[in-house]
Amino acid sequence: MMWDDLATMQDQGVTVSAFVGGAAPGTYRYLREDFDRFYPVLRDFLRTYGLDGVDLDIEETFSLADTIHLVDTLRADFGPDFVITLTPVATDMAGRTRFSGGFSYAELERRAGDRIDWYNTQFYCGWGDLRTTTVYDQILANGFTPGRVVAGTVTNPANCSGYVDWPTFDATVGTLAARHPDFGGVFGWEYFNSVGYAGGGRASWFAHAADVVNS
Repeated sequence: MMWDDLATMQDQGVTVSAFVGGAAPGTYRYLREDFDRFYPVLRDFLRTYGLDGVDLDIEETFSLADTIHLVDTLRADFGPDFVITLTPVATDMAGRTRFSGGFSYAELERRAGDRIDWYNTQFYCGWGDLRTTTVYDQILANGFTPGRVVAGTVTNPANCSGYVDWPTFDATVGTLAARHPDFGGVFGWEYFNSVGYAGGGRASWFAHAADVVNS
């Protein structure tokens, strides 16, 4: 049923990407140790279900060279319209830590940024937050442009540390959107238990976030 639902969304113009990695140890170790065996599994999965893109969340050791190789192979196999994004933690993007693979994301941007569509950046779980614009500003100071950086936050305090209430969210995201006309936007993790806006259902989290970004 899920694949039918996703196909219906795609028919309505929604881009559907596969999320690869995260808290799934081994995902990138297998690609690192035997790329020729395991990459085709990923490639064929993406082709079989007609997905529009892939979101690479590297949370284990995976070198800069490994990452560029994976991005370049995906780009060669799926072409320029296929969406390739990465999901590093915010402090990695700011150059302060190296959790998401162990390499410099500023260097990745310099060497392969033209093959990466944008970065879905994790401002939560102790790796930055949206209480203020400070960490986002540090990312820009590290060589990234606003249009390349989507700010992600948790939609429920039960999901991880770093949750911000609506007044704080509105102030921080509203400031970023006003300050940067090309602001990359926001994402929320996760949908199923999102704390809605003004007593609304979970979908209201995302509707309100869109209103703040576009205001």
